[in-house]
Amino acid sequence: MKNQKKEVEKLDFDTLYKYFDYNKEILVGFLQLFIEQSGKDVNELENFVNEKNFKKISQQSHKIKSVYASMGLQQTYEILSNIETNALKSENIDEILNLFGEFRNIHNAAEKDAKKILNQN
Repeated sequence: MKNQKKEVEKLDFDTLYKYFDYNKEILVGFLQLFIEQSGKDVNELENFVNEKNFKKISQQSHKIKSVYASMGLQQTYEILSNIETNALKSENIDEILNLFGEFRNIHNAAEKDAKKILNQN
């Protein structure tokens, strides 16, 4: 049986544009803020995961999950929710590590997509 690679969730300009009530200026500002801030937030989460600091993992994943939901990245929201839930229970660090790896891949793709959208607009 072959390993099937899970498709990475993508940003969708049309969904975002509709979410921001068809206001391109607000969308552009949101994407710029996402690019500026999200890398810092993801790096902090990664540090907390590596330190196995369950309390900080829970707080950080809770802090950033709504950003991904507002971008239409439901799969990412669910991954962050699962990270948060496991961290609240102070268990399953291996599962948290696996979920963080998935999240990191999606985040990197979302950041790339956001830059692409900004360059086109």
